[in-house]
Amino acid sequence: MCGGGNGSGRKTASTPCAGALEQGAQAHGFEADLWTLERVGLVVERVTGVTLSRASVRRLLTGRLGWSPQRSERRGGAGRVRNRPLDRSRVATHQKGR
Repeated sequence: MCGGGNGSGRKTASTPCAGALEQGAQAHGFEADLWTLERVGLVVERVTGVTLSRASVRRLLTGRLGWSPQRSERRGGAGRVRNRPLDRSRVATHQKGR
């Protein structure tokens, strides 16, 4: 299927699924170039004809293909971005408009 093992214990990306995923999500018709478990599952199904559960997709990505989970920096409401310094000039301008 989409295994990444080569018998040596090392992971390899020379599988049809890995090749398809390395093309990026947009290459498969998704608007944003961001992989989700659902999107990966759809691509795996298109490439292999096999439907995987979310748990199986996660195991495929982390175990067989060696991918690690990532989270977007954008979190919370109002466009808040983690680890970005506070822009004090914007805060001061906003407070003056009260």
